[in-house]
Amino acid sequence: MKTAPASMDRYPLMMGLTALVLAAVGPILVALAGEGKVVFADAFETLSPQSPPANWAMWGAQQDKVPANYTRDTAERHEGQACFRIHHPARTRGYVVSAPDRAIQPQRGMIYTVSFWARAEKAGQALFQWTAYRSIQPFVDAASPGSLPCEVGRAWRSYTCSIREGLDFFAEESRFLLLTFHATSEAAEEQTLWIDDVRVGEQADPAPVALLNAATIPHAALEHRLRPGDRLEFTVNAKDRVRRATMDAGGGELHAPAARDRVRSDLEVVGAGSRPR
Repeated sequence: MKTAPASMDRYPLMMGLTALVLAAVGPILVALAGEGKVVFADAFETLSPQSPPANWAMWGAQQDKVPANYTRDTAERHEGQACFRIHHPARTRGYVVSAPDRAIQPQRGMIYTVSFWARAEKAGQALFQWTAYRSIQPFVDAASPGSLPCEVGRAWRSYTCSIREGLDFFAEESRFLLLTFHATSEAAEEQTLWIDDVRVGEQADPAPVALLNAATIPHAALEHRLRPGDRLEFTVNAKDRVRRATMDAGGGELHAPAARDRVRSDLEVVGAGSRPR
């Protein structure tokens, strides 16, 4: 569980099974006409004195949440009146997401397609990612449905990325989806990215996929045989050998849940064996 979104030291390039660039549309989308129901759209036309603009939020390390790095830009627009400027100073970990109060709440049996235009100050690789949460009050992580590395340059270029519910993610787990943009996939690099005309469409999957969601398989709860209390005590008889242990694997640790807790152990575990202290 998270009380605030975590920063990213490395940007994982977890391509969804159906992540697509515009030039390589997968066969599942060939049969689809149009973009279906629009569930998110922002062309940055609305005058917004705040930074980042309305509908967007700074994410990542707290020290890297600098409003001046995330501004509405009327000079570098793709079309219309404005676009969104995302500046990434070298050796920082800040990025932007669509505002949690604008989160997409996916439905079962649907395909979600994001499209946007982007350009950069210099050639490089930006990153779009679907960020997922089980809950946003409080924030509880869910696995990302996918991401799209974007080769960017000084010219505007369009990008498209699609995910399928039941294949790339499960709606009952990834209940809230945020659009995530990193100006660069290299934390050490300084880069500026501009995006415009961001849209997300929702369409019924013409060939729904229903992979097994392991989290929904009924199973008996694991019995730890522990009762609530403020102490944990146990005794190990090192002379009572149940069976020979493999030397290829083994070990164990005790962790105190918090600094105020006390865990006392008279046993030090070493490799596949153990010895009393």
